[in-house]
Amino acid sequence: MFLLIILAVILLGSIWFIFSDEIWLLLCYLESQIYPTFSVPQ
Repeated sequence: MFLLIILAVILLGSIWFIFSDEIWLLLCYLESQIYPTFSVPQ
């Protein structure tokens, strides 16, 4: 049961990191570096 709680906390933390603003800003920055011709919506 304790291991299940630890796994749930890790899973929620990873989901929060994926959907946080920082990772999307980083992805937009990387896309603008890779594809400079595309207009990235701010």
